[in-house]
Amino acid sequence: VRGDANGDEYVDLADPLLMLHQLFHEVPVACQDAVDANDDEAFDLSDVTYSLEFLFLQGERIPSPYPLPGCDPSGDALNCASYRDGIAHHYPLSIRYPHRP
Repeated sequence: VRGDANGDEYVDLADPLLMLHQLFHEVPVACQDAVDANDDEAFDLSDVTYSLEFLFLQGERIPSPYPLPGCDPSGDALNCASYRDGIAHHYPLSIRYPHRP
């Protein structure tokens, strides 16, 4: 799920906070596609601001795959070797976070 940095099946405040930690403390990222919230094919501070604007300022919708898990339709160079607690998943996960259509 794009924007779900911590792999807990939700997109919430915890995700951009973890993104900040990953960016400034050089913490490894298990799924680069998940943290690329704005789908610009890079993981940087703009992903954090994009997520916060989406969550709190009615910003643009997070691009697919959101709100359901799936492959990145843009086919960028970022990888997703694992997702959700460091375990590779190849099946859809249910999303319980209330999202905007």
